[in-house]
Amino acid sequence: MSNVQLIEAELEKLTPEEMRQVRDWVDDLLKDELEFTEEFAAQVE
Repeated sequence: MSNVQLIEAELEKLTPEEMRQVRDWVDDLLKDELEFTEEFAAQVE
């Protein structure tokens, strides 16, 4: 079983509130990785 499959199986056990907490954590993690950079700005232009 892959790590993703293990995580998915564990996520299914969470309460709705716990799932919201995980979602918020993942959102914050992704926002940090997707910071606005000059390179991104150049691609947008």
